[in-house]
Amino acid sequence: HRLKRFELHGIVTRTAYAETPPRVVYELTPLGEGLRVLEAMGKWGYSLPDDATSNESPLQW
Repeated sequence: HRLKRFELHGIVTRTAYAETPPRVVYELTPLGEGLRVLEAMGKWGYSLPDDATSNESPLQW
């Protein structure tokens, strides 16, 4: 269901091949590729030491 929603919103393209067994390939669209920045931000956030998120941190926003 999730892939169908991504396709509906233009995040992925779906290519179905008439083979036996059936094969379907999903690929990111340019919009989907642009969302990879969120993955990079998440990795950066998880890489911070625990004390970097405390109230005494100079990284306050």
